[in-house]
Amino acid sequence: MNILTSVRSFLEKDFGDFFCDLEDFYLDDLLVLVQCIISKRYSSISFMSKDALIDLSHTTLTRFINERAQFWSKLDKEIIVRTLEQFKSDPDMPMSS
Repeated sequence: MNILTSVRSFLEKDFGDFFCDLEDFYLDDLLVLVQCIISKRYSSISFMSKDALIDLSHTTLTRFINERAQFWSKLDKEIIVRTLEQFKSDPDMPMSS
């Protein structure tokens, strides 16, 4: 099952302007990781990279996870900003305690 199209649509709809300033490979790598996390077929990066449908090597995935601190930091901040915007736009949204 390949859900990259659905995940890509979601990310581009809600975070399109975030990714337009980044290299294409960031979005591609993130999409693969999200698909692998959602799917219960993979238990490690090694299993992900051995899948014929995933066109990324073990080294590429590992580097993306471990060596892209600036990307992860920027993404964390963007998620927080967008979550707060959602709360501001819908003040009746219940907040968990």
